[in-house]
Amino acid sequence: MKALALLLMGVAIFGIAYHFSQQFLDWLRFQSIGTRDYIVEKLSLMFMETPPDKILLYMFLLSFGLGATVFFLFLPNVVPGAIFGLIATVVGWKLPRPIVDFLYRRRMAKFVTQMV
Repeated sequence: MKALALLLMGVAIFGIAYHFSQQFLDWLRFQSIGTRDYIVEKLSLMFMETPPDKILLYMFLLSFGLGATVFFLFLPNVVPGAIFGLIATVVGWKLPRPIVDFLYRRRMAKFVTQMV
């Protein structure tokens, strides 16, 4: 009986998520415009041409994939898993910009040392 209730709850959550997925992706696209454009600009300065939609997909996968992984690691304990999963999701959403900055600085440092 408990398994059936969990299955029905999972199907309901999937149905709601599927129904609102386009609005959610539009909201994410709106929220990520600044970060996405910054990352695309820095990557183009390093001669790595990447479409903005692909950057958005990578940001989404990094943040929610990391959050889901952390949640599933805590799975017997749902409340700590949800809290730490949410924290990991936010960190994963903010992480690409510092990573790209680090890669840009490292590449420019190598370029400068080659010029000298």
